[in-house]
Amino acid sequence: MTQLTTGDAGDGRAIEALLIALEQGPIEERWQAAEKLGDRHAISAVPALIRALQGNHWRTRSAAAIALGKIGDPRGEASLIAALGHVEVGTQIAAAQALGMIGNPTAVTALHQRIALERDSNVISALAQALALLGDSTGMVEGKQRLIDLRQQTRRAEHFARFRNFVVIGTALSIIGWGMLGIGNSIGPYLFSYLVSVLDAGYCMAGVGMICLLTGLIGLGITFARGNRQAQKDKAQIFPELVNNLSDSA
Repeated sequence: MTQLTTGDAGDGRAIEALLIALEQGPIEERWQAAEKLGDRHAISAVPALIRALQGNHWRTRSAAAIALGKIGDPRGEASLIAALGHVEVGTQIAAAQALGMIGNPTAVTALHQRIALERDSNVISALAQALALLGDSTGMVEGKQRLIDLRQQTRRAEHFARFRNFVVIGTALSIIGWGMLGIGNSIGPYLFSYLVSVLDAGYCMAGVGMICLLTGLIGLGITFARGNRQAQKDKAQIFPELVNNLSDSA
């Protein structure tokens, strides 16, 4: 097992050992090596850290991203921007934090674009904090609004699914009920003894169906009508930790 030493920043042999561990060592040594290379601000390690950022292990990717941020070499920016769209949340957060550390305003556009697409609240918070570190005062507002929008979309989707079921069930019951009424009327002249029971069942089912249908439609209307009012409440109530974090960073 490669020994990960902690020599001086100028110790070329220690840097070389860390680079070997980063690219050839076991998984637990790779992310440790990435962290120590970042702590040493080892500029010579930037190409290897970029490769690690594009690797398969989540912890190594995150450690490599933070290391690139600590080193601050602009060669790592393109890979960090690409990592903002990674499928793994930890990698996205680390990439956003690293871009904030580097402090190059050229990353502002990419961070704004990612906020507009992102759906994870933790990633949105990290993106907004990175923008704050880069001196973009709109990051907090945009991040908060994006979180509010996602909250509203989730709430509306839940309500819509619930009331949609009422509409579907109500429609089905209404069709069956009216069908039974039609059958009852058609067989009435021939099977009078069954007519009353068939018609009663038909009326009952049709009535229940219409109630369900109306409940669903009313519920859908209320869901959309309340959306805007709830959005105003959310602006003052939800995600206070994001606002506090960004205010501290600004």
